[in-house]
Amino acid sequence: MKIDFYNILQKCYAENLINIANVNRIRFLSKKYIHSYEMVEYAKKIFGNVTDEETGALLLHDIGYFIDTSEEAMPHTESGYNYLKNNYSVNECILAAAKFHDRDSSVDADLEAYYNQSELFGKVDYLKTTVKKVIDCDIVSNLDMCINSTEIDDLGIPINENIVECLLCNRLGKNEFVTNRIDGIIYMVCGINLLFFEETKKYVMTNMINRVKKIVKLGYQISNRNEYMKVLNYLDTFD
Repeated sequence: MKIDFYNILQKCYAENLINIANVNRIRFLSKKYIHSYEMVEYAKKIFGNVTDEETGALLLHDIGYFIDTSEEAMPHTESGYNYLKNNYSVNECILAAAKFHDRDSSVDADLEAYYNQSELFGKVDYLKTTVKKVIDCDIVSNLDMCINSTEIDDLGIPINENIVECLLCNRLGKNEFVTNRIDGIIYMVCGINLLFFEETKKYVMTNMINRVKKIVKLGYQISNRNEYMKVLNYLDTFD
């Protein structure tokens, strides 16, 4: 029997949201819900064909956020993996995406280590491909969300120097460096260094970098802050 991945997501979101009183937490989870749907649309734009298993992996990668909705919950990668494994007979690539989509360049080694003693080790390359597609689409979707949520009052505010340094040194950023929406955009641009597929890189360069440049350029014009110019000079290297 074919599993309705959309129904799983909708059910978890609806059943758990009613138990939350914190408005900010509701907004956060609502964004994650929309983000989960958008993941599939980005995959279609970037890769063209998307299999049923890939659809499930994309839709349900963040489902852990909807299982235990407290801010003190276990990592959503663990709660999501456990929920799907214990309640649904889903393909292993969907479980792997839920568990490993927050990894960076270590994802190959992590997957190989996890499945080393498993009968599924022979399929680990297929699992790697699916998880990497989820990671790529996650970066693209979150960058787009950061760009779209930027408001005029955000322009010109200081950018965390630590996140700028990560960008200039081609390193991934850290969540603790993000203190405002502009930091969030730069943090996600740092994630471009993690993109696994040429198709994703081409999509970002064609559809997103100029939008980021526009925001950063306006921020520099308003504030004349040096960190904006550093970011702008870095973005110009993508031309």
